Amino acid sequence: MKQRLVLITALLALLLGLHTGAFAYAVSGVVKDTSSGAALPGANVILEGLNLGTTTAGGGEFEFPAVQPGEYVLSVSFIGYKVWKSSIKVRQNVRLDVLLEATSLPGQQVTITAERAVERETPAAFDNLQRQTIDRTHWAQELPMMLSELPNLFSYSDAGNGLGYSYLKIRGFDQKRIGVMVNGIPLNDPEDHEVYWVDMVDLASNTQDIQVQRGVSNSLYGASAFGGSVNVVTSTQLRERGIFASVGGGSYNTRKTSLAMSSGLINNTYEVYGRFSRLLSDGYRDNSGVDSWSYFLSAVKYGKSSTLKLNLYGGPEIAYAAWDAVHEDELKVNHRANPTPGGYKNTIDNFNQPHYELLHSRQISDKVSLDNTLFYIRGKGYYEGLKRNKRLRDFGMSPVATFDPTLFGGDSLDYYATTDIDGSEMLARDELGRYTIKRSNLVRQKWVDKYQVGWIPRLHIKHSGGDLTLGGEFYTFHSNHWGSVLWSKVSPLDSEPNLDYYGYNADRPAAAAYAHELYHLNDKLQLMGDVQLQYKYYHFKSKQVANYIGALRNAYEVTDFFVNPKLGVNYNATERLNVFGSVSMSNREPADSD
Repeated sequence: MKQRLVLITALLALLLGLHTGAFAYAVSGVVKDTSSGAALPGANVILEGLNLGTTTAGGGEFEFPAVQPGEYVLSVSFIGYKVWKSSIKVRQNVRLDVLLEATSLPGQQVTITAERAVERETPAAFDNLQRQTIDRTHWAQELPMMLSELPNLFSYSDAGNGLGYSYLKIRGFDQKRIGVMVNGIPLNDPEDHEVYWVDMVDLASNTQDIQVQRGVSNSLYGASAFGGSVNVVTSTQLRERGIFASVGGGSYNTRKTSLAMSSGLINNTYEVYGRFSRLLSDGYRDNSGVDSWSYFLSAVKYGKSSTLKLNLYGGPEIAYAAWDAVHEDELKVNHRANPTPGGYKNTIDNFNQPHYELLHSRQISDKVSLDNTLFYIRGKGYYEGLKRNKRLRDFGMSPVATFDPTLFGGDSLDYYATTDIDGSEMLARDELGRYTIKRSNLVRQKWVDKYQVGWIPRLHIKHSGGDLTLGGEFYTFHSNHWGSVLWSKVSPLDSEPNLDYYGYNADRPAAAAYAHELYHLNDKLQLMGDVQLQYKYYHFKSKQVANYIGALRNAYEVTDFFVNPKLGVNYNATERLNVFGSVSMSNREPADSD
């Protein structure tokens, strides 16, 4: 009886196995480059949900020989290409031709995004700085210094060694009139239009490529770019899994330490990357050192028709002031001279401004895609310095009465109230015999606490004649400014410690919408049309602090509305020669200092 039971069980198992195998099918295919048609050996191929994975052979082929009937997601990844995902129904043997789209232009390794100018298509003068060039030229210096060799671009740094405060100009326009973006997000401060590269030290280590345009840029490059634009794209290439460390040093006691981590691509779906760096330098000029930390964290999820990316980057910095000019005679004696008022060594800039980015891209159809970007930028910090011979009233303090006329030595006439006696200027005394001090040396900090929240949508439509982009830029900005006196050589008895002597708030909401068309008349001739509508609002209100009371308080509102049209044409005369031109108008509201 037991033998019969064992025999029946074995027969059932055999029949079940035959039945199951009879309904298992092969899923196979070949992976190629969508532009050249070249096979891509070594690509990762995964059948999601089954934990089945393989790599393509020398001819780009892959095969899963026995897949049960059902619906699955097939995903393919390869370094330098977008992750490909597609739903498949296994009801019979399935054969696929998988075409991967490169994230870089062949031969140039320039990241492809809808916001980038393209050679022989876009009527604009531009240059691309590729990842290979960045790796070769970037050591620790800030981005403006790394871009200094590009045509029509001039850059310099206060400290003289490429760290600390750095600046760039394009065709003579300073960076307040240059549109700077990271991943399509504007970096120009809404208040003063400046770009504070010192708050993004070592950003180049996490950059895939940089495109620099010269001249008035189109709407894809932000709202107000007069002299040009700089578009930075952070690293999007798939990285090998691992932990990487580097240590370096250079002139003026410059040191850089960096630690990076990459998860690699997990199941063709997830990727996590992070880098932490510290940069230290004494600076070329005296007392012009910098102590900066840098972090860049990124997490990506690749879906069937969408990509979701979260970026966080920034880093606290302490930079010693080196922006004051030096007389030519002093430079002849000491070329590294850096004046510090009163010999005060703690003249520093201390600031931290983290950036948060959430980028989502969805391929709606073969011809339509939608990008949405949310961003949040928060900055807080101060500048500290010694001020000599300043009026006490300007810092919210009353004149000080004293019986001591020697507090400021030989400079007493500059600090005390004076009177004219027989044609000579003398220290004045009141009826009690006291002297009055009107001025003092003091240490003050100028603080700012600000944030910016924004949304950038873009709809890309490919049609038979070219490419149409509809987009916008919407953000709100708020800042809180105040100044505090940390120390004064003399001060009234009733003055408070860390006395605030001014304060104001500013709000700058803004909105912009645009349409951008690149139309191909034929293989040789392309036309560009671009129009942008822009709304800006500015509300300024000073706080009731120190002398700013009653009618002396400033408060005002300003509204601006701009229409910015642009037209351009590109003609490809030969395979090596193209001619282009454009006519553009750009408007910008005044900065707070204007």
